[in-house]
Amino acid sequence: MGEGVPLEADAVIVAAGAWTGEVCRPLGVELPVFPRRGQILHATLEGVDTAWWPIILPRMGPYLLGFPDSRVVVGATVEDVGFAPRVTVGGLDEVIEAGLRVAPGLASATVSETRVGLRPVYAPGSALIGPVTDRVVVATGLSAYGLTAGPFTGELAAALALGERPPIDLAPYRPPTG
Repeated sequence: MGEGVPLEADAVIVAAGAWTGEVCRPLGVELPVFPRRGQILHATLEGVDTAWWPIILPRMGPYLLGFPDSRVVVGATVEDVGFAPRVTVGGLDEVIEAGLRVAPGLASATVSETRVGLRPVYAPGSALIGPVTDRVVVATGLSAYGLTAGPFTGELAAALALGERPPIDLAPYRPPTG
């Protein structure tokens, strides 16, 4: 399969992040989705089982998320800078300082990686989960909650694409149609 080769499908899920608006525009659907940069830090706590740590997701401030292999993710910055996916010294400083306020024990952790992402934000507000045509479902606009809410959002979008009833009412997340 090459680029630009049409594929037949009963349904398609568009989960193109900050590019969702651009992907859906040819369908006659305008979705004001824009990028929000988020810088995150991966750290390792040698000898600590972080796989079952709870997700710390405060209303404001950093989130912490444990993974297998003694890895912890701390994030994230919230930056409206357009399509500029780069890690900055100031952004890392912000993440480290906020992470240490919430979990001072991370001071001895090893920095294993830094990452940056362009989170999709739906200009009017909440996430977008639902059909935009009879065969196209969108799932986007989670902003900084992609790591935590993304798997469940994928489940909801898959249910819609398969013609099944999702386990929650998606009316608050319904996208505008063209």
